[in-house]
Amino acid sequence: MTGWQQADVHPSLIEFLSRLECARGDRVFVPLCGRSLDMVWLAKQGLSVIGCEISGKAIKDFFSAVGLQPRKQADSKLIAWQAGPYTLYEGDFFAMTPDQVEEITAIYDRGALVALPKEGQRGRKAYMHQIRTLFGTGTKTLLITLDYDQSLMNGPPYSVNYEEVVWQYSFDHIIEFLSDTDILEQEQRFKQQGLTQLTEWVYLMIRYEPVYARFSDIPTEF
Repeated sequence: MTGWQQADVHPSLIEFLSRLECARGDRVFVPLCGRSLDMVWLAKQGLSVIGCEISGKAIKDFFSAVGLQPRKQADSKLIAWQAGPYTLYEGDFFAMTPDQVEEITAIYDRGALVALPKEGQRGRKAYMHQIRTLFGTGTKTLLITLDYDQSLMNGPPYSVNYEEVVWQYSFDHIIEFLSDTDILEQEQRFKQQGLTQLTEWVYLMIRYEPVYARFSDIPTEF
């Protein structure tokens, strides 16, 4: 995800990382990571960063920016770039397998869910299914989404309101709302496209195994 990289570390990551209760050396997964500076900040906190990005150029640019020379090797249908505290998988997120994200403590999703349309083989519903396939109970997620009038601007980033998050995740996640902030004045590029409201939502989610249902019962429509 390279289309709207931020020049600074996301303030909500700094504010709420402690809620993920990560210890030094823990592994954090960043889906559709692009060349985000957030990964550098996570590494500076003593964490190992596992990412996935379809653009090899974005990964190459990231390692160049941090001054590391990664080694590359094929890993199933993806290519693993590894150096220092970073392992970034080049390829399709939907082709990832559970063994590639073993022992992940937490997920940091700032730009993955909002990068995808709701429907389709690589839409948000498919993304949520893949997350469930890759990660087990106890996994914590710091999720950041944007909410705006989708009729005024085409994504990505797409609008993902809190109703959709609750509907699609509450089946097997405990959801805590951490903050909702009007950020339109800070995001002039969106205002110039005609938006009159832009809310950033931040959630903490913890995966659990429902005792009354199985994956076949996951909501398919929203």
